[in-house]
Amino acid sequence: MPRYNYICSDCVAAREKEVGRSLTDDEQSEIVFEVSHSIVFPPKKELQKLTKCPLCESHNTHITLLGTDQSIRIRGGDWREFRKKNARALQRDMALHQLQNDDPYGYMRTPDDKAELVDKLRTGGRRQTDKKHFLT
Repeated sequence: MPRYNYICSDCVAAREKEVGRSLTDDEQSEIVFEVSHSIVFPPKKELQKLTKCPLCESHNTHITLLGTDQSIRIRGGDWREFRKKNARALQRDMALHQLQNDDPYGYMRTPDDKAELVDKLRTGGRRQTDKKHFLT
């Protein structure tokens, strides 16, 4: 069964009142408790029994991500595959960002040159849509 982290809102409010300020994530993680139940949530009565706060025995609890290992994965493929497919686009975006923000040759460029380069980078890989192709 998977494990979920729950936090008690009453304990958080009491601790904030005691400290006199809002709690940091580290301070809130001391109040977090762990419960294991099925992925498909159990009936309300069973869930209420499981999520009872061990400190104050309150039922004013909710799921939290504090204290969990969080990782992000690009859905539908690996980063390497994405990078292989879009290498040109990534290079173009990086060059455009560098040109607009911290261009090492910026002091040598005239404003017209810079605008022309930006236009070339933005429209570089696109097909020309003004051409019409007729099939017989």
